[in-house]
Amino acid sequence: MARCWRHLLLSLFIVFAWGLGWLALWTISFYLTHNGQQAALLLPQGVHLALLIVLHRRYWPALFAPVIGLSGWLTHQQLLTEAIMLLSPFLSAIPALFTQRYWHRFTLYWQRLSLLMAAITGDALLHTLALSPFQASTASQTLLTAFTGGVLLTPFVYLIYEYLRQQYLENLLAQETPNPPLRTSLLIWCSLFFIIGVGAQMVLSPEIERLLLIVVFLPNVVMAYKFGWQGGVLAALLGSMMITLARQIGSGFNGLMEMELFLSTQALLGIGLGIAISRQQHLANNLHRYRLRLEVELQARRELMEQLVHAEEDTRKDLARELHDEIGQNITAIQIQSMLVKRTASGDAATQAAEQINQLAQRITFLLASFCVSFALPCWMKCRLRKPSTTLLRSLPLPSEA
Repeated sequence: MARCWRHLLLSLFIVFAWGLGWLALWTISFYLTHNGQQAALLLPQGVHLALLIVLHRRYWPALFAPVIGLSGWLTHQQLLTEAIMLLSPFLSAIPALFTQRYWHRFTLYWQRLSLLMAAITGDALLHTLALSPFQASTASQTLLTAFTGGVLLTPFVYLIYEYLRQQYLENLLAQETPNPPLRTSLLIWCSLFFIIGVGAQMVLSPEIERLLLIVVFLPNVVMAYKFGWQGGVLAALLGSMMITLARQIGSGFNGLMEMELFLSTQALLGIGLGIAISRQQHLANNLHRYRLRLEVELQARRELMEQLVHAEEDTRKDLARELHDEIGQNITAIQIQSMLVKRTASGDAATQAAEQINQLAQRITFLLASFCVSFALPCWMKCRLRKPSTTLLRSLPLPSEA
């Protein structure tokens, strides 16, 4: 029950908010075009298409209702002279349906911006094919108007949508977004370029007005280079405002189609540069991240190899110590006993046996030394048969005692 009330309240809010917004955008477009049909296709159409794409389909009736109602009222007031314009909201639903089908499959910004550009192009073509035969305007005028409104405002609505979505996720997950879509520095730079551009439009003389239009492209390039696709989208919108202001003060353009063509060109330049630069920055960030991960992996493997080498050295040292302490001392004791037997023996057979025992002990000692050399134990390189210790000599029984 609470979900139904929530859906109803959101739908009512969309109806009133989008109704006021559509009427405001239509008024601005009518002031620029002086044509009701062209005004409906310019600015309101771009926002309407973006809302159809980013909002769920259950809210589509709330988007259609105010547009159809206001279009009918404008037709009754003779501001819209052709009733065929009532079909415009439904024509935009066709590319929106196809875009929503692939919207959640692509999560990267450049993929979604590419989908938006495809939707804008398809929407402009549909309006041209369906409406131009029933309008006094030419097909090229209808196509350019629909495309200009879409390329100006549809990416901007997507930018606002991404900003609000990340703000919601930030509050929900209580974590800070590293690269928000709208930053304070981005807004400051865009405002600065806008003020400079408007001031230049009002101050410079009419003789260089056409050269002044080139200055509009510079903020797009700078903002796209500095802030990526967000800067390109926002700079394109502010550039269109500067171009519109330049036309209203009587500078720069001879007609509506020329202005719309220039608006579309500068918007595509800003968005295209922004996508390319953001893509390059994304690849650079991925490369840096992978390089850091590789360094971490190499460092971990290096530490593991060091631990293995230390463990191997410790094992070899323990083995050398065991050989030296146990087997080495026993062989030394055998040699000492054989020498004592040789000195105290009376017969030749005993002397010869003691000599053989001594030789065998020396041979075993040599084999142990060779084994230690092959085992790379530096301590055994220093091991030689030394004089037995006092404790060892005392523990050995003399032949006479035996």
